[in-house]
Amino acid sequence: MNKSDYDTECRRLLSDTRNYKKLQRDPSKDLQKKIMELVQEASDAEYISKQEAEYLNTRDAKVPYFYIMPKVHKGVTPPPGRPIVSGIKSLLEPLSRFCDHYLNPLVQKTRSYIQDTKHLLNIIKDISFDSEKHLLVGLDVESLYMSLPQDATLKDTDVYSIASAGSDSQRSLYSYHRKDGEGCTCRRGFLITAIALLVLLAVAAVVTVGIIFGVPAKHAVNRQCKTASNRSGFLCNDRTTCLSAASVCNRKLDCSSGEDESIEYCGKLPSSLPNGLVFSCANKRSWTYVDKVCDTRNDCGDCSDESDLQCPSCSGWRCNTVFFADCDCIPKTRCGDNIQDCTDWSDEVTC
Repeated sequence: MNKSDYDTECRRLLSDTRNYKKLQRDPSKDLQKKIMELVQEASDAEYISKQEAEYLNTRDAKVPYFYIMPKVHKGVTPPPGRPIVSGIKSLLEPLSRFCDHYLNPLVQKTRSYIQDTKHLLNIIKDISFDSEKHLLVGLDVESLYMSLPQDATLKDTDVYSIASAGSDSQRSLYSYHRKDGEGCTCRRGFLITAIALLVLLAVAAVVTVGIIFGVPAKHAVNRQCKTASNRSGFLCNDRTTCLSAASVCNRKLDCSSGEDESIEYCGKLPSSLPNGLVFSCANKRSWTYVDKVCDTRNDCGDCSDESDLQCPSCSGWRCNTVFFADCDCIPKTRCGDNIQDCTDWSDEVTC
């Protein structure tokens, strides 16, 4: 798909006034104010911990950006685009993670829940189909998030308690809404409902989708382990998988339970990371993961992670480099590639 067709498809999708609305100004400040007020109220009432409140108050948020994924499987030229609004590091990302942590276990208990294609295949593998009587049909919802009726979504959501069964004095931390209108709204349930409404309203305004992870574990767990390269790693809950340091808080769920992306370890980087995973740079302002030390890249910005003290030997070619991203050692693969990496051109002449 060429640039012109890509641009045309983006404009076609955004011109659909049924799903997109042109804003006269950036609503981020107003939304941030509402979030801070709600979080402060919840914190003062001790509905959430100080750690959770600090996490939910995003101060350096980015404006979500729009892009498309060309549907090349449609067999049409140029292909139609699937619109995506990336909410990574946006105001709504922490709220989305928070809500998902508490609502996701409940969603998995619904009869209609299907995790992915493999899950569906496991469900239907033992079902016999008569091709003359049965027809397997798949449905696709156009503009799903924008099509959700917000009031009905909140009204028809039954949120049940998943609090500890042994706590009689604390029957529920969640709200329990019944169809007949009776019920109670309890501490954290009120907060989750309020946040869910705020998220839905913001989605309608800026079409933002948050990336979902977890919230902090309640108890400290020993995470120390050694990777295959004998470096300090992160031990998953299965007590077998040992992740490299850089695999923690990289916005990818590498542990089966997602603990490597939880707020406990990713809420306040780098201080929230387990011991042994962080390398503090000489400039006292920057840091990097321990497995990025001696990788020939200037991760610290001052090359202290690639200094002779840390990396006495160079596995590639040592020289005074041209690019800021390099220090004084470049990989052998960049020798003789017709690109100057060393100030004296030794990477193209001698290496």
